[in-house]
Amino acid sequence: MNQRIICRLKFLFNAMMISLLYISLFSACSQKDENKPYTIGFSQCVASDHWRRTMLDEMKMELSLHSSTKFIYKDADGDSKRQISQVREMLLSGLDLLIISPNE
Repeated sequence: MNQRIICRLKFLFNAMMISLLYISLFSACSQKDENKPYTIGFSQCVASDHWRRTMLDEMKMELSLHSSTKFIYKDADGDSKRQISQVREMLLSGLDLLIISPNE
């Protein structure tokens, strides 16, 4: 894989993780009910390649530092229609944050 592409993927991954951190920090400062856990949903288009598995592992590692945060993960296995259905299902569940890694 081209070194430039690898650097770009690392940058995008780091930007996503920093965004997740900021959202977590801002939500901690809100007037939210402290008894209700913060719920994050993650829709992955496919988890079979190394980069996407690493992204999921890094998210889980960061979330392990926040034991009250609930994490919902869905893998569409490369099927766009399935991913759309899974995203709709997660939206109806009342998530606080939805992260989507789209198939198309």
